[in-house]
Amino acid sequence: MVNVRIFVENAAPAMEALKASKINSTQTEALSFKVVNRQGALTQVTAALGPANTRIASMTAAASSGGRMLNVLLLVENPARAIDALQTNILA
Repeated sequence: MVNVRIFVENAAPAMEALKASKINSTQTEALSFKVVNRQGALTQVTAALGPANTRIASMTAAASSGGRMLNVLLLVENPARAIDALQTNILA
């Protein structure tokens, strides 16, 4: 068995396509945001989530805007708690 993660903005059409293709799937809410691409940026993200007591299941980051920004995708145990922590400590 192979597990593949697909990040989409609108899950409904993706889930329909997978079902039509007879591919078993599950849906999980992911967080997507941008941070300035500088040394320690991802460390700050993970440090902000620690006190919020929410575990990271998966984190992916890719540079954008000519390398100035990082697009971050997170799968976390408690998205609402993670959003609060990130807004307070990182995205403010």
